[in-house]
Amino acid sequence: MHNQEVQRWDIVIYSTLIMLICSYCMQEIPSLHSYLKENFIEQKIQGYQYDEYINISQSVSFGLLIFLASYVGYLIDKFKPGIIFVVQTFLLSFSQFLVFLSIYLNKFWILLAGRTLLYLVCSPMFITSKVLINNLTTQSYKGTSLGIAFLSVIGYGLSLQIEPFFVDSFGLQTCTFITFTLASATFIFSLICFRIEEAESISKLKELSYIDMNQNIENKRDDHQINLQEHEQIIQHESYLQQMKNLDILYWIFAPINFLSIVVCTVVEVCGPALISSQWNYNATLSTQINSISQLLGVFMPLLGYILDKINKDYEWIILAMLNQLIGIFLLGFISPLIGFIVFGIAFCLRISVQSPYLTKIVPKNNLGKAVGLIRSLKDFFAMIMFFYISQSVKITHSYHNIILALIMISLLVFLLSIGLLIVSKKKKE
Repeated sequence: MHNQEVQRWDIVIYSTLIMLICSYCMQEIPSLHSYLKENFIEQKIQGYQYDEYINISQSVSFGLLIFLASYVGYLIDKFKPGIIFVVQTFLLSFSQFLVFLSIYLNKFWILLAGRTLLYLVCSPMFITSKVLINNLTTQSYKGTSLGIAFLSVIGYGLSLQIEPFFVDSFGLQTCTFITFTLASATFIFSLICFRIEEAESISKLKELSYIDMNQNIENKRDDHQINLQEHEQIIQHESYLQQMKNLDILYWIFAPINFLSIVVCTVVEVCGPALISSQWNYNATLSTQINSISQLLGVFMPLLGYILDKINKDYEWIILAMLNQLIGIFLLGFISPLIGFIVFGIAFCLRISVQSPYLTKIVPKNNLGKAVGLIRSLKDFFAMIMFFYISQSVKITHSYHNIILALIMISLLVFLLSIGLLIVSKKKKE
């Protein structure tokens, strides 16, 4: 008798905790921007130099991630996501230790090293988390599971709100040590995830090896096993490029929608406070608080994932997400930053809740890591270009006006692509 497929909520919870802390760690240095600037003045690191070096480290990270994200996706498909998660959380803990050490020793170069490593580790962790949850959750709860998992994005907003309070209350050194402690906890959580994944693998092997007394069922199982082995052998002999080439046309339309919208979100996330201050002349505190709204709206993602599971309207959902993103960017740039960030936050939640469940429907399980990795690599490539453009544009114009226009153009493009995705999907069904 075959075991009924079980929904593993435990893997969803532990993975969500890991990525929540990961998001919190990624946002720590931007959240402590003014405090860190002041701290390293003693090393004769002036404000403009601090910004320049930090931006360089971020550009280096994006450049390296172009290749690293795809390779991590390949490793996930080859070795399973559980063990990759363990390695990543160890490196996350180490990178956060470097951030703490930079404050303890007052060494700016250690901070740069820690930040660079942090981004190199954290960005591919989102790939690992998606694949792990996808592999260990049932199809009927996939949207809900991934919606819960993407609650982790509120870590960005929490960092913006909590970190300055910690520094004011306990000091910069204690604040960074607390974050290091949180990062260390992710290593323990990843070990638990690894054990759960191994237990599930053993359970499935036992299920496949179960000897049924009914000869007809046994023969069917044997035939299925032979076909499965032959299929796996074919896949193993296919090159990476061939496997990617064989992906559905829907993936190649959805991929630019996904990575370009992520680029827009990354720019808003990183440059949001500066953009608000420049465009609306708000003070730093108010700008930071408004910027955190879009991430804090992530609390609604489990609900959105549940709704998506019930209505099963992926294409309409994607169009709605891209339309809201376009409207949100326009509003925050020209009408009201508060309303704009609320609408943009809704778009962010809509996109996050649909992207992973939809990918699992159009990409074979054995290629999911590579497919997600390619999207992340393309995101990092275009983000690197975008941030170079931002640095040059702001340097010349001393304004973020052109940046807003660029974000609107990109958002319009992905909105049109989302409509094209719906049209192509309908033609495929005809």
